[in-house]
Amino acid sequence: RENQLERLRTHISSARSQRLAIYGLGGCGKTALALEIAYWVKEHHPACAVFWVSALSRDAFEYAYYLIAKLLDLSGIEDSREDVKDLVRVTLSDNDFGPWLMVVDNADDETVLFGPPSKDEDVEQLIKYLPGSSYGSIIFTTRTQAAAVKLAESNTMAIEELERSDAIAILSRRLLHEHQSQLSDAEKVDELLEVLQYHALAIVQAIAFINTNNVTISEYTALYRDNEKDATDLLGEDFDDQGRYRDATNTVAMTWYISFEQLQRQNPIAAEHLCFMACTASNDINASVFPPLYSNVEHLKAMGTLKAYAFVTEQRPQIVQTAGAAQKAKKIFDVHPLVHLATRSWLKAHRQWALWTETTLTRLADIVPYGDHGTREYWQPFLHHAMHLVDIPEVHDLHDRMTLLERVGRCQRSIGRYQVAERAYRQAWDQRIRTSGPGHADSLKAMGNIALVLGCQEKWTEAEKLHREELAITREILGERAPQTLITRGNLALAVLGQSKYGEAERMCRETVGLNKEVLGETHPDTLASMQNLAGALHGLGKHSDAESLHRETLALRRVTLCATHADTLSSLSALGTVVQAQRKYAEAESIHREELAQRIKIMGEEHPDTVKSMQKLGHVLCIQEKYTEAEKVQRKALSTSEKVSGPLRPVTLACKSAVAHTLHGKGKFTEAEQMHRETLAVKERVLGKEHREVMLSVYWLAEAVHDQARYGDALALYERALKGFKVVFGMEHRMTKECAEQVSIVREVLKNERAKEEKMKKKRK
Repeated sequence: RENQLERLRTHISSARSQRLAIYGLGGCGKTALALEIAYWVKEHHPACAVFWVSALSRDAFEYAYYLIAKLLDLSGIEDSREDVKDLVRVTLSDNDFGPWLMVVDNADDETVLFGPPSKDEDVEQLIKYLPGSSYGSIIFTTRTQAAAVKLAESNTMAIEELERSDAIAILSRRLLHEHQSQLSDAEKVDELLEVLQYHALAIVQAIAFINTNNVTISEYTALYRDNEKDATDLLGEDFDDQGRYRDATNTVAMTWYISFEQLQRQNPIAAEHLCFMACTASNDINASVFPPLYSNVEHLKAMGTLKAYAFVTEQRPQIVQTAGAAQKAKKIFDVHPLVHLATRSWLKAHRQWALWTETTLTRLADIVPYGDHGTREYWQPFLHHAMHLVDIPEVHDLHDRMTLLERVGRCQRSIGRYQVAERAYRQAWDQRIRTSGPGHADSLKAMGNIALVLGCQEKWTEAEKLHREELAITREILGERAPQTLITRGNLALAVLGQSKYGEAERMCRETVGLNKEVLGETHPDTLASMQNLAGALHGLGKHSDAESLHRETLALRRVTLCATHADTLSSLSALGTVVQAQRKYAEAESIHREELAQRIKIMGEEHPDTVKSMQKLGHVLCIQEKYTEAEKVQRKALSTSEKVSGPLRPVTLACKSAVAHTLHGKGKFTEAEQMHRETLAVKERVLGKEHREVMLSVYWLAEAVHDQARYGDALALYERALKGFKVVFGMEHRMTKECAEQVSIVREVLKNERAKEEKMKKKRK
């Protein structure tokens, strides 16, 4: 801590009757820093007297003053009528005494220095016994910024975590000789320091454990990370430290407990805020997450106290746009990880953990909605706290946990985080089954939620299986015309459609549309969803004109009943663009896809999977029109975004990669296109299986790239494989099946002609 030491040296060298207060989290090294400067003074300023006063208690303070009086051989110290403390103050306040430095250590409890022993005693505050002269300096150490300001006004110095070099120096100085070689492994050392947050006492405590138990640095780190109880036990492991007071605790846990008990006395509301945050994740805690139990002033004071104790830090204010175009600063806090762990341990030890986890669960279940996309700026910061909380064992059987999981799942699904949503939905389903049984309406809805998010990930086979199971039970329990049964029918039809079973999908969709119109009404959202599904089936069957008409009708109704920017409306717009493009009305399709993409970026952001799909569709129609430069730019943007958000193995990412390869093909870069198609095909085969529809499409596109390089034999083998697959996944009458069959015939004819030419050439040579 060279910078802090230099400031202290400057203070001592230039200060005249001045005070300076060092503050920071308990165990961060304040006393060690004060000791180091005290020894420096003795070495470099031998004429300067150095006094050490403990402010742990009034008795400790008075005893320290008694020892100073004895050291100075002050007269009257044995006289019970004399106030020894005042004798010391008067002596040191006299300029004739000369230079001196007094360290007042552990001035954490304000009642020690600023309060009398009890209300009934007429005794001076100890703070009044601190001396002052033109040649004296006082350095305080304390845990809170508030105490530091009270003791030294603006002349304060915050002590935070150790610099890496300082932490390494402690390890090197304290580790036994047989463990010194471990310091050469920088990665393992850094792992240890990171889990201990570069906290001085935690590092010293870890070294003591390593030395005493003869374990390695990596073994200690693994123990700490293994589970919360092991980490708590390690932080509570006592050890001897000659640099700390004999009666003082030497463990991080107990050091923190002392601070927490002081906090409870000083500001109980702040203590309650900390207990609440112990149940959330430790980082990115939005101020609006706290229950509205206190006034704004009380909340402000509570967080100020926690910051003063260095228990929490406040991030730089984030300006957010609110309704009415007003701007509001959003307060975000982080709890120190060691404090977060110690608070949880304290709550468990005092049998308050279950109470606070339930309180926090109830609050989050109240403020997290069912995925209202328009207010995601409000609820999105709560999601990682909710996911953290629902994994705590003590809440696993609470009803609010199911509610929160389902809300989190819907929120995550609305912002395109489908894998996280699936995990939340599955946890909710498991608990619903345990609580109410598999046939309960809530359990069926939970099952349906899983199927829906599987569909979002294009896991249509799994989705279909769950929807069929759900439909069978809802039909039996609720009846054929019950709203939940109708919703499930529609979702099942969508899963069938997603597998390109267009004939079956059309039949199911027509039945569902008819029932929905009869039971729910012609403009009900579920009716419109079933109409879009039917249009999709018609499109798949090549009935493009009928599909377009139905898509336009659905889009018009959604614009009226929902709004132009609703997710379902944009879905209709996208589907319309696709069917228009299939009819080779490319200019109109381009216009539709541009409109869709602009709205999705505005409403959902660039990183939503549906926005990525919109980019991909726009790039495709641009490529068809031979606008290759813009097409490649759009498609590469879609690919990089999808790789970042969804990962390289997700279906949407693979589709983006195929789209880029298409454009390269169109630009005549056949070799590059072939390479990219081969990479994509290999991943699809590994992830989806060799007979999957998307795999067959990649085989076909690879065949085209090889074909255009005049490698007809290779191309024919690929076309034949694609044709065989298309007959299974699409059927004989599908457009792709017919196109592939035509390419097989063309390449066979080319090869036939080439063989004929070769035979003719052989005959001529003979």
